[in-house]
Amino acid sequence: MIKSTNFKKLAIYFLTAIICCFSITGCSSTPKTTETIGEGSEYVVIHSRAREKSGGVFCIDNNGNIVNQISKFDMQDLSFFSFDENNLLICGGRSNNNIRFDLSKNGAYSEINWLNEPNYSGVTGIKLNGNSALVVMNGNYTDETYLNLVVEQDFQGNVIHQNIIEIYCRDIALQSNDALIAGKCLKKNSGERTWEASIIKYDILNQAIKKQDNYGQYNCFWEIELNNGLYYCLAEDKNELKNIVCVIDPETNTVLHEIKLDDQLTGLEIYNDEVFVVGNNGIYKMMPEQRCEKIVDIGCPENAYVNWAYTYDGSYYVFARLQQRESIKGGYHYGDVFKIDLDTLEKKSTPIKQNKDITMDDILIFPAHMFN
Repeated sequence: MIKSTNFKKLAIYFLTAIICCFSITGCSSTPKTTETIGEGSEYVVIHSRAREKSGGVFCIDNNGNIVNQISKFDMQDLSFFSFDENNLLICGGRSNNNIRFDLSKNGAYSEINWLNEPNYSGVTGIKLNGNSALVVMNGNYTDETYLNLVVEQDFQGNVIHQNIIEIYCRDIALQSNDALIAGKCLKKNSGERTWEASIIKYDILNQAIKKQDNYGQYNCFWEIELNNGLYYCLAEDKNELKNIVCVIDPETNTVLHEIKLDDQLTGLEIYNDEVFVVGNNGIYKMMPEQRCEKIVDIGCPENAYVNWAYTYDGSYYVFARLQQRESIKGGYHYGDVFKIDLDTLEKKSTPIKQNKDITMDDILIFPAHMFN
């Protein structure tokens, strides 16, 4: 950690240089067409290495058997994603390498570099916004705080705007023409620097911060959702336990309710105006009396954890990843993806396997019918 004033000047200069050096006219890569998703495919698996540019895409059936290997690409640490009915965007955390899948074209994808410069850092948060994406690029420390860069860029490579923000982003939600950027802010008190959970309300059209509110009782807000005019946040406490759901009134910045669970939480989703959270032990539903009730037991073994979770087409998809991959005949077993129907609560699991000549550090899994 660098603490000198010279570094503060350097960090601000670096971020300012990013803003000044690029015009709004950019470039985009030519879309690449993959092979057709194989018949009988249940899931599309997108994987990469954490510290080297190596990755690919393959399809599996409902038993985890590989149907076909679709593509290989030089990508690193593909660990962030956002999707809507038209696009699936996957971004690197350590490196500025990103892929946009056109969901209307069955496997066509384009490679994207934010600010059209592959040598810049990766992202800490992303959100699709129609024909563009809002991303927060990782910055660095100054004497007083931590600076990141919020960027909006379309899929033709045109940089619409960018701004320096004082937050380490963990999640982004959209509220009309505003973005809710949640994460943590570095504060300096009595000579010591500490993290506080923080939410920025960012005006996308006017490219300006409307307000930033910090919540010193928490370390970080890992996820944020908007429901019935209230913020729902997945919070980490001062002991670095990610086991709290906060309900916040955005008008008064008051934490109306705080629900603690005996679980390590990973995901927070809104489905049919109801709030769901997922942890290693199961899926929970927020009840009217402001408590969380477990509705599905995930059954994560002791040597596994929930890596990520999301809702799509009425189902919760949850990846229970093994802490250490297990050797099996001809390859490795990395964990299991669960599909939970949120109406019937029916649960189905599929093992995630790969050949021994391929190592997967980051693994993202999406239903094959998303690409049709």
